Amino acid sequence: MAVLLGLAALVLAGCGLQEASLSDRCGEMMQDAFPGGGIKVTKVEVTPDPAGASVGSMVAAVGGVRKNVAEGNVLARDVAVECRFEDNILTGFRWTAGPLQPPPERR
Repeated sequence: MAVLLGLAALVLAGCGLQEASLSDRCGEMMQDAFPGGGIKVTKVEVTPDPAGASVGSMVAAVGGVRKNVAEGNVLARDVAVECRFEDNILTGFRWTAGPLQPPPERR
């Protein structure tokens, strides 16, 4: 019986039932938050959240670039987000760069 369970586990592991990493999930959330943006992820970093409520508190920082956006456009070319996770559950999402350029300063 143990051999059958072991074989079943190997078969299921090959079927794509693996959970995405926190950085992958954060990158997907960035894409979903700005659909059609054509964002290419260029930087990912996952660190423990020192202000988190548990040992499983993590912060994922993901940066990207939109190559189809010209410099000086109202849309930001370089974008970045921060995702907060508590025990693998997304609890926070915020843009740290972009997705729009700040308005020009008025004099």
